[in-house]
Amino acid sequence: MPRERTPKQALSDAAGAIARGQFRMAGEIIDQALATDPPPEIAAELLTMAGVMASEKGTSSLAIQKFEQAIVQFDAAEQPNHLRLAEALSMLANELVQRDPIQARGHLLRSVEIYAAQNGSHLRDKKAAQQHITAVGQLAMLAELEGDGSTARQYYQQGLTLCDQARIRSGRIQELMVEGLARIGAG
Repeated sequence: MPRERTPKQALSDAAGAIARGQFRMAGEIIDQALATDPPPEIAAELLTMAGVMASEKGTSSLAIQKFEQAIVQFDAAEQPNHLRLAEALSMLANELVQRDPIQARGHLLRSVEIYAAQNGSHLRDKKAAQQHITAVGQLAMLAELEGDGSTARQYYQQGLTLCDQARIRSGRIQELMVEGLARIGAG
């Protein structure tokens, strides 16, 4: 018989199971916790974890479903500028980009708006900064694929500015911005 957990304990236990590579156990913990109708902010976190696990398994349809459910829960929690919401939106966009680039762009734009609402405070957190820059880079690549060099250039330049503000002076994320600008021409 599964042990009783509070929603917060379930969140912590699921994260620990994922960190240890115990994905089946994490899935069971998440399912049990979601069955108890946890508060929206906890449900959103649990659903985001489920989406990540589905994405890692290559089950894109399930990942999309879980990320969409997580976003509904973040919205229900009335936390419109929550960084985890921005992360879930970006992860959903990653799953959708091949199927529906227009919908993916909408999620990326909302994600970037949430990061922008942080007024730069999130740039001190390396993970949050990288996620913001990645979302901007994905918008640039979508614009580039659509043949909109001007918009792509603006996003790539914005990405480089964010790299500078976050003190990211080297690495793959910065290289992607530089390579993008080189592909479309910097001028």
